Amino acid sequence: MKIISAGINHHSASLDIREKLNFSSGRSAEFLADFQDKGLIETGVLLSTCARTELYFTAGKNLTKPQQPLLELCWERNFQFPTRKNFIQIKNNSDAVEHLLRVTTGLDSLILGETEITGQVKEAYNTARNAETCGRYLHRLFQTALRAASDVHSLPRSQAYPHSIGETTVQLVQNELNNIADSAILVLGLGRVGKLCLSNLLEYDPDRLYITGRERQLTERKAQKFGGRALDYSQLNRYLGRSDLIITATSSPNLILRKKQLEQTLDNRRLDEPLLIIDLAVPRDVEPEVGELPGVNFFNVDQLKNINYQEFSQTDFYQQARSVVDNEKQKFDAWLKTQRAAPLFKQLKHYFQEQSRQVLAANEDLDSPQNEENLEKISVKLTEKLLNRPLRNYRHQLQAGDGRQSTEVLSQLFELPNPLAED
Repeated sequence: MKIISAGINHHSASLDIREKLNFSSGRSAEFLADFQDKGLIETGVLLSTCARTELYFTAGKNLTKPQQPLLELCWERNFQFPTRKNFIQIKNNSDAVEHLLRVTTGLDSLILGETEITGQVKEAYNTARNAETCGRYLHRLFQTALRAASDVHSLPRSQAYPHSIGETTVQLVQNELNNIADSAILVLGLGRVGKLCLSNLLEYDPDRLYITGRERQLTERKAQKFGGRALDYSQLNRYLGRSDLIITATSSPNLILRKKQLEQTLDNRRLDEPLLIIDLAVPRDVEPEVGELPGVNFFNVDQLKNINYQEFSQTDFYQQARSVVDNEKQKFDAWLKTQRAAPLFKQLKHYFQEQSRQVLAANEDLDSPQNEENLEKISVKLTEKLLNRPLRNYRHQLQAGDGRQSTEVLSQLFELPNPLAED
C-alpha cells in the first residue's frame, strides 16, 4: 500500500495552466467516483484551490502511472499540458505526507502561513468522507494534517506579516494607492475571498465602496453589512471608470472584464488618476491584456506571493511551524510503517499457531475431535506467549523508523513477503 500525491500547484504550473484544472468543491465527489469506477484509485481526496489541484490517493488495480487521474481531468476539460515540461508533481509515502502537512499548515501556500487553506483542505476531506472514497489511511493522514494546522495556527506570529489573502491584498493596495480612505473601491464577487478583502478594507474606511455580484439579494445584504453601495450587474460598466481600485474574486468560469470593455469606460479618465485592478479569481476574471492600458496597474493572484515570501520564511513563526510539521510527519510515518507491516504480523502469528497446533496434534492423547477446540486455544496462547516480546520490540523499531532490516530478516527467515520492500 502506497500513499501518493499527484497534482499541479503554483510552484510547478503558471496561472494560465492551473485555471484550466480548477473546479468547484462540489465536483470533486463526481471525479473521485469516476476514478474509482475506472480502477485508477482505491481511495482518494481531491483538493482544488486557486494555487493547486492535487489528488491524494492509494492506487487502484488499473492504475498504470500516478499521473493518470490528473490526465483524466485534463481530458475532461479538453486540455493538454504544453510539452517539454513536467507540470504534474508526484510524491510517494513519506514525501506525500510531508507535502500535505505543509499544504494544510499554509507553509506551501502562495501567501506563507495563510490560514484559509486549512478550511479548504477540511472541505475536500469531508467531501471524500461523504462520498466514501477516503479510506482509513487517508482518514488518518488528513486528521493528522488538520491537527498540525491547529497547532501551527496557535503559534505566536508577528502582526507585521499578513496571513490571509485579504490582508496581503490590502498590503498591496497600500503600496499602490496614496490613500485608501480617499479612494473609490469596487469589489466584484462575494465569496470567501471577496468577503475577506472587504473585511480588511473596512479598517481604512474607504470614501466610496461599491459591491456587485450576480445575486441581487445577496449583494444588497453584503452591502448593508459592509457599509457599501450595492450595484446591479448591469451598472458595472458605469462604475468601472469611477473607481480607483477594482478587486475581482468571482467564481465565474469566464472573463468578466476585458481590455476593450475597460478601454471604452476609461476614455474620459485622466492619466494622473491611475486605476488599480487586482484579480484574485481562478479561473481569472480579468483579461491579462488589461494591464497594457495607460494608467492601469494590474495584478493577478500569483503576483501576491512576492510580497512577503522571502522575509516570512526566515521568521521564528515559520521555523516553529516547520518543527510542528516535522514532528507530525515522523509520527505518521511510524504509524504507517506499523500498518504496512501488519500483514507480516498476521502471517507470523498464523505460522506459529499452525506449528504449535501440529506439534500438539501429534500427541495421541490430544488428537481427538473433542480436544480440537482446546488445541486451538492452546496454540493461540502459546503463540501469543512466544511472540509477545519479539513483536513488541519489532513494533517499537518500526515506530522509531529503523525496522527495515528486521522486516527483511523476518521475511527471509520465515519465507514471507516483505511488506516494506516497495519503499
